[in-house]
Amino acid sequence: MREAELLFLAAVLLYIYEGLFVLPTSTAVVQRVWRRWKRVDPLVLRGGRGPALALGALLPPLGPTVPVAVMGSHDVAAVTDAIALTVRATRHLRFAESLLFIAIFGGGAAMVWFDQAPDVPILLAIAWLWVLCVASSLDARREVPETQRPPWKDLIIACASPLSALRLHDLFFKRACPDADITAALLALAPPHVAREGLRLALAKARYSGDGPLPALETMAADWGYDAGMLDAEPERGGPEDLAFCPICLAAFSRVDARCNTCHDVAVRAFKTT
Repeated sequence: MREAELLFLAAVLLYIYEGLFVLPTSTAVVQRVWRRWKRVDPLVLRGGRGPALALGALLPPLGPTVPVAVMGSHDVAAVTDAIALTVRATRHLRFAESLLFIAIFGGGAAMVWFDQAPDVPILLAIAWLWVLCVASSLDARREVPETQRPPWKDLIIACASPLSALRLHDLFFKRACPDADITAALLALAPPHVAREGLRLALAKARYSGDGPLPALETMAADWGYDAGMLDAEPERGGPEDLAFCPICLAAFSRVDARCNTCHDVAVRAFKTT
């Protein structure tokens, strides 16, 4: 492999590293892929002791990644307003990042594998778009409230190279609503079926493992027109060998006296129908 190819591969790996989120174990993540939001479960290291890792969308146009709390504020309207404001404030920044992404990896690939590629114009384009990203990040910082502004130190470090500048938008979405509850974030952002499953999961954890404020979640379910009795609904059985299921993750079991290790030793429930 030539030196230029190794350098390009190193740039790809470094960019993937720049997209990693290192988070506390008490943090959950919602991510937008194109126009649809979904929950992303971070990878928790050291046997659950943390930290947790999550990978942001590697293509800037695909959408932002927003860290939120596993248990936090249930103010859905606040989440909606905070995300809408951050999306609006960073629109020019994310557009500039998309162009820089194309210039670095599209132009870089052309320089590596095509002898006739115009090296100087590509490098000038990368430099100009790098400056545009830096300027757009400063504009975005002025548009968001003071509580959502990234610290100057973090902003300067992110502006230090073209590759790190591709992830400038992450600095703003990390601070958009870090105290919001994951359930509130899903209700505010995700499609109805995703929000419903997120609410069901939070209610189940609160009821069966004591992990979460059950009354607050039941109130939220009522406010959004969801029946808290959704927890009593059984999942579909995969076959006659399925005799029980976990009330939290809904995994099927062949024994009614089993316990779900995935959900921290929660007792399974037997199917009512045989």
